[in-house]
Amino acid sequence: MSLKKSYQDWHNHPKHSHAHWSSFIAISILVSLFIINQINLTYNPEYSFTVDKTEAASLTSAVLTPSDFVYQGYYDVQTYGNDTSYMAYLTHRYVNGELRFLTMTHRGVIHEFKIVDKSFGEKITVLTNQWDLSSTGALRDFQGIWFNSETNRLWVTSSADYTVYYNNAHITMMTLGNSGSITNVKKVDLTGIPEKRMYGGCQRVPSYFRTQLGGEYVCGWGGYTSLVAQAGGASIGPTMYAIPDPELVSNGGSVTPRVLLDTVTSRGERKTIPINYFDGGDSRQNPPSRPTDPPLATADWLSPNSNGNGWMVWGDSYYNTGMWIETASKQGFVSIASLGKGYTWYCSSTLCYDDRQYEMHIWNPNRLDDGILTRPDSMTELVVPRRDGTCLWIGNVPSCNISGATYDSVSGKVYMIGFPLGPDVYTGRMYVYDVNGGGGASVPPTPTVTPVDAVVSGWSSWSAITGWSTCANNSQTRTEQRTRTIITPASNGGSTPALSETQTVSQSCTVASVPTDATVSAWSGWSATTDWGTCLNGTQTRTEQRTRTVITPATNGGSTPALSETQTVSQSCTVDPVSTKNYIGQNVQTIANVNVRVTGGGTLLGTQSIGSTGKIVAGPTYSNSVTWWQIDYTSGVDGWSGDDYLIDYVLQTPTPVPVPIVGDINLDGIVNSLDWSIMNSKWFTEDSASDLNDDGIVNSIDFSILNNNWFKTTP
Repeated sequence: MSLKKSYQDWHNHPKHSHAHWSSFIAISILVSLFIINQINLTYNPEYSFTVDKTEAASLTSAVLTPSDFVYQGYYDVQTYGNDTSYMAYLTHRYVNGELRFLTMTHRGVIHEFKIVDKSFGEKITVLTNQWDLSSTGALRDFQGIWFNSETNRLWVTSSADYTVYYNNAHITMMTLGNSGSITNVKKVDLTGIPEKRMYGGCQRVPSYFRTQLGGEYVCGWGGYTSLVAQAGGASIGPTMYAIPDPELVSNGGSVTPRVLLDTVTSRGERKTIPINYFDGGDSRQNPPSRPTDPPLATADWLSPNSNGNGWMVWGDSYYNTGMWIETASKQGFVSIASLGKGYTWYCSSTLCYDDRQYEMHIWNPNRLDDGILTRPDSMTELVVPRRDGTCLWIGNVPSCNISGATYDSVSGKVYMIGFPLGPDVYTGRMYVYDVNGGGGASVPPTPTVTPVDAVVSGWSSWSAITGWSTCANNSQTRTEQRTRTIITPASNGGSTPALSETQTVSQSCTVASVPTDATVSAWSGWSATTDWGTCLNGTQTRTEQRTRTVITPATNGGSTPALSETQTVSQSCTVDPVSTKNYIGQNVQTIANVNVRVTGGGTLLGTQSIGSTGKIVAGPTYSNSVTWWQIDYTSGVDGWSGDDYLIDYVLQTPTPVPVPIVGDINLDGIVNSLDWSIMNSKWFTEDSASDLNDDGIVNSIDFSILNNNWFKTTP
């Protein structure tokens, strides 16, 4: 029987108290190292295996327990106005020796804030910096963020929620510059791991564990996603994958992970006991109300399990809370689980539960390579102060959960954040715990950004950008240009050399012959180009034109005279009688069948029947004892009609009907949480009012449309 199998049987025996497992592990490791050393010495005398004293102490140090975490207090956080409700995630960094925290808005903007000079219970509203990640390609429905203080790079893991399309898990790394700049973005895939199982973030593995675990970093954490079995399957329970340094891989490349934690074929365990109506526990299909009967006995994953613990259920997740913690005498991998409380059931096409609750789960790092584990070594419920009442958010969202946690090895404190767990639905809350024996690490250096100059190609050949100039003194010139392109753009304020140069070149030439002017024909007669104008003071005018043509074109730069001329001529006229009956812009109606002409008294175009309506656009003119108006009729032929057959017509202006803004489902004039509540109650139905994009189903696409119009009002 193998050493590993012996330990598993001993550890899982129901009469085993689990009080001395760390001692067993320590003894087993030392015995194993001794056996390996003796074998290698026997077959290879030059080989020897030694363990550094510090490394040995780390491998055998005790494991953290929940009692090592002591609650200190909280800070309220509202850095995004009322939309702070939808923020999530947490990591930290040091800038000039000052602790800074990074979290993210629902639109993918990283917010940085500090707690210096703040007391527990105070609200943080001021940012120290922010970065918009929307152009990095790093964002999905769920994110995990981690700031790698050794490289001063932000790492982002992410996953789509409601999808059937498989994507590899991935890490997007980037440098955060001053004033919100983002540079050196790199994306690396994890081969064979679906993104649904790794949206919690990453952590650096202590050096003495890297060989044991098979990687320099671990990523994952696990949790529920919609369509849980699709696109490679989500893990309703913990995940952890060891990987080599992804910064050593080119952008778009991949690394091969080692699986340490994964529950895609099972379930994670929890301390608290849910009443699970998912997994076949409710005989009703998509019910609108809370169950009343007990879960069906034939259902899967009913709690408690044989260990006396609960099974994790739909909606349970670790989000962005994984932390590798080392103190002077203890160590552990710690993550915060956000869980459904009491009754948990599928309702109105979404996830429902009586409330949300939180647990701290701790794993012994020495056991992380002991097969694929699902159960933490210790668990405890976290009861933290939050606003009164149950969490109103339902469904699969980070809201109302502890969605981020980070351990500061300098101060020895754990910070965990949840939105909107503060005093109202617009405020987050960041909780602080002391870790016994923690802290004392050196303050990481201030992130520095080293300018990197652009890499450019070689110069192209010279090419003309102007024609040759006029020949003068037997010489003419032209301008030429050569260019080069950017191979790698400058970053972090680096310079980019000139990408183009110009030069002037010359060549010999012969002066052209003497210029010869063009010859042209005689002028034509004058012809009118406009009608006679309005008669004013007994005179009216019009414009006339005459032309001529080129007989022989100009040569050698000779000139060509003007080929057309215009003149204005006038004649005497009689002022037309002034009409006081109608006016330009008036709406009129015919009182008889009326002729419509090209001009006043001119060629007949057609007729308009009695009762026709239109608008006067020009006039009046006077001809044949009739005052004429040009009319734009509502329908039919337009033109000039006589004044005697027109009367004033009053248009009936319809009362405008306000158009409700998209997302205002209850038509109260504003898009807000009432509309979201209505939409949520119609989730995965064909309800036309909530189906904002008219695709036949109410889903996350409609929620995205509603979210984009949040707090907009009907004009």
